[in-house]
Amino acid sequence: MFRILLLLTFCATSLHAGTFTIEGAIARAVRSNPDLAAARWSIEQARGRLLQSGRPENPSLEAELKPNVRGREFSLSLGFTQKYPRTHRLYLERAVSQAELTAAEAEVSNAARLLRAEVRTAAVKLLTVQARRALKEQQRKNSAELAAD
Repeated sequence: MFRILLLLTFCATSLHAGTFTIEGAIARAVRSNPDLAAARWSIEQARGRLLQSGRPENPSLEAELKPNVRGREFSLSLGFTQKYPRTHRLYLERAVSQAELTAAEAEVSNAARLLRAEVRTAAVKLLTVQARRALKEQQRKNSAELAAD
């Protein structure tokens, strides 16, 4: 909460008073939040696992060399082997990866929603303080004018 208020204060002081908007502060906070950036990378990791899941293992190359002890002849055999599971393990692995991707996306969207709510609350508080300060300043000027008359 303190970081959000600090970010909003920085936004309000670095920009003109007329250009500070709540939606602009929300967009900036969501865009520059390091926790959300890390969470977005977790989505990319889950997407990568989804792309790789459900695939059979790579084939392997087998070679065998048998020398003949009685002469110069030898036997060479080469072969490829590919393992295929008998069960539907690859399908289940892909379904689990899809569920992990969906969960990661939901977590990131929830974190962004919570951040938006916190920023909106802090921005409203900041704008309220600024409005109160402007009102107090106007009341001070009015009191000074009435006292001078």
